[in-house]
Amino acid sequence: VVLDEAAQRALEPWFPGLMQALPWRHFGRKNVGSLYAILNGAESVWDFDDDNILKRSVDLTPPSAAQRVYLRSNCSVFNPYPHMGAGVTTWPRGYPLNLIYHPCAFATCAEATTDVAIFQSLADHEPDVDGIFRLTHIVPFDFHPSATESFALSRGVLTPFNAQATLFREPALWALLLPVSVHGRVSDIWRSYIVQRLLWDVGATVAFMPPRVTQIRNPHNPLADMRAEDDLYFKTDALLAFLQSWESEEPTLPGRFVALVTALYERDFLGLRDVLATFEWLSALQRVGYRFPVPARATRDLVDSDSASSHCGSALSTHQRQVVRQAEPAVAAAASPSPSGSPAPVPSRSPIPSASSSPK
Repeated sequence: VVLDEAAQRALEPWFPGLMQALPWRHFGRKNVGSLYAILNGAESVWDFDDDNILKRSVDLTPPSAAQRVYLRSNCSVFNPYPHMGAGVTTWPRGYPLNLIYHPCAFATCAEATTDVAIFQSLADHEPDVDGIFRLTHIVPFDFHPSATESFALSRGVLTPFNAQATLFREPALWALLLPVSVHGRVSDIWRSYIVQRLLWDVGATVAFMPPRVTQIRNPHNPLADMRAEDDLYFKTDALLAFLQSWESEEPTLPGRFVALVTALYERDFLGLRDVLATFEWLSALQRVGYRFPVPARATRDLVDSDSASSHCGSALSTHQRQVVRQAEPAVAAAASPSPSGSPAPVPSRSPIPSASSSPK
């Protein structure tokens, strides 16, 4: 299904607040496709870029086990590229530049991926690196084929992931929302860091898989990319420090999501449009019957990664088993009656009307 302009405008009467919050000609228009998939009953979503090609005979099934990454230092960001068959001085877009030659210390051990809600596939040929890397290193390059391990993050560990080849399982479909108040080169990276912080509260995490795709990159100007990525170079350290310290007592995941995005707006990481878009996105998911994961009563109820590492994962599974996805109110105000003449509620996770249809 290709959602052309007419198909997108057909959604406006059903979700006017969300559609008005999403600007045209912006990377964040992918949010419309994500909503469409969820409306039509998607149980998982592969978020791909248009210049990624599936490898021959590739298995899109995520791995059942991975190397779990545990903190062994005061810093908290993991660079998967050197451990997955790239050079020792390679790094993903959004990785803090001050850690390139001084990476955080980690320990790993093999564990099941039962708590992984999002899987990031790496990309061969044109991996996702930033403009500085492209101006100072040789690209293209491939990850070494002998590097077959996947890496799953434990609570407290952060890694930037992108929107180029990423699988969102049903418990993380809420996390598909891309920020729209920042440049597209920043949007998916900011999403990745925000989402990881919220996943900690529901006992879930992110994992990185060896390449399932080859990227044949569309024409880019690396200098223009570098300028567009300005926030990644100068704001990432402050963002990560804030996310590590942030806590919330909100009883629902949507409540925490809105609270976190609001706090990021107040600190100039996001614009006001993203506060509105987040509220409307969560309201839309609630209307169609999406079931949000239930967070811990408070973030301190979760086991931190240092203590978890002593038994290599057993501490995390206790909370994970307690997390049962059940219907939760997204935002209380979202349940208020619609104004006269507005569309009736959309049927629960059923096919959306065609572009020629209108709400009944």
